[in-house]
Amino acid sequence: MQPAAKKLLEMQGRPVTLAPCTVTQVSPLVVTLLGATGIPGVSIPGAIYTVGDPANALLASPGKPIILPIGT
Repeated sequence: MQPAAKKLLEMQGRPVTLAPCTVTQVSPLVVTLLGATGIPGVSIPGAIYTVGDPANALLASPGKPIILPIGT
């Protein structure tokens, strides 16, 4: 099972929030999220991330946010 799919399955039963973010580093994936910088994220296999691009973050506690690129 892919890490992102496993992470989504682990989120079942927990509240999930979608929040805008900006990619600040690609490998490892790091974003600016809700005014906080340096937040590590989980990437989607096969998705393309570019520094400076907007994205959406799926947030569930606890754990790293899953980052969904926009328009790729």
